[in-house]
Amino acid sequence: MPDDKNPSSFFKRGSGAGEVRKVSSAPPPITPVRGSAPSWVGRPPAVRPSWDEWAMMDAVTVYEAAALSLDLEPRRHGQNDRYSFPDDQAFNRFEMRCRIIEEGDGHALGRSGNRVSLPAFAAWAVAKRMDIPAELRALAGASILEAKAATVKAPIDPTQEKLEILRKRAAFIQEFQGIWPTIDGDMRDASRNGLSLAANARHGFWRVGPALNWANERGRIKREKAKQFVCATSDSELSILVQAMLDRE
Repeated sequence: MPDDKNPSSFFKRGSGAGEVRKVSSAPPPITPVRGSAPSWVGRPPAVRPSWDEWAMMDAVTVYEAAALSLDLEPRRHGQNDRYSFPDDQAFNRFEMRCRIIEEGDGHALGRSGNRVSLPAFAAWAVAKRMDIPAELRALAGASILEAKAATVKAPIDPTQEKLEILRKRAAFIQEFQGIWPTIDGDMRDASRNGLSLAANARHGFWRVGPALNWANERGRIKREKAKQFVCATSDSELSILVQAMLDRE
């Protein structure tokens, strides 16, 4: 048995004279595997959306819209699951799209809570020159055609006598500040700039049509935003008024 106080006792003598054999040493340390994901996690391939189904959807969540815009099936590539995406680059692009949509114009997107109108989103994405799949781009075209059809079916009387929409000041500002950025200041100064004379209906109400025309004549309206508004609210009377305003030029 080896003697702890005698290091030479850890060596054994062989059969030959003076032959010394060393006891086997410990194996080298294990080097850990490095990487951005656990080594046992596999990354799945990209799965395209079932466009036959998604194209029939009126509204989708923000994260579903982001995934569809990247031609990814939302039900296979999870909102908070990095490893359900083919790679980190795809996940990072998805997160960026989510942020862009979150900060987008709610009117143009037809947004209600965490959901957006899919055709309106498609039209908004095209206006942004976003790289989107052909199936989604086709929905954008359908949205624009529907907006034009709505305008044709409900022609506007030039004097706005047949379609009178009234709004309280706060509601008016909230609805139209996206296409009329200076609306708050213009309404505060309405008695001096002529807006009150053109569109004030008294008792706190404002006539929407004449007010929009006043703003448009003075270059206050963002026309691209106005077009997006029409696409997002194509079945409403407000969109008819906005479209009529755009058609006057």
